[in-house]
Amino acid sequence: MRHRKLSGIVAMALLAPALLASSLLCGCSQLPLPFLSEKPAKLIINTDPPNAIVYLRARTTARGNTPRGEYWAVGTTPFEGDLENGYWDLRVESPGYEPVEVLVRAVPGTAQAYDLSLLEMRIASRR
Repeated sequence: MRHRKLSGIVAMALLAPALLASSLLCGCSQLPLPFLSEKPAKLIINTDPPNAIVYLRARTTARGNTPRGEYWAVGTTPFEGDLENGYWDLRVESPGYEPVEVLVRAVPGTAQAYDLSLLEMRIASRR
């Protein structure tokens, strides 16, 4: 019979119920689950006007020009979602309005809320 190594996520999913049951039976107040990750950071974005597109791109550090990959559209405003720990480039766009860019630092267990007023684009005209 061949034995397979379980991935970390599958192992956690299989072990968590057993650990939960054992902690409840022994009367422990805290679960002995040191392998579970921390709560993700929460990102909340509201815009005036609403229905703007929210884009995110991961960064390696806060300083310097070190983005990792391209922007990904993650939703529209009002937006509420979870972020992994680290630095993120946030971009909010809406047709006819100037885009807004913000550097976000996501800290586990915290919430980052942004209320953004988008400015209408001004088109130069010749007279």
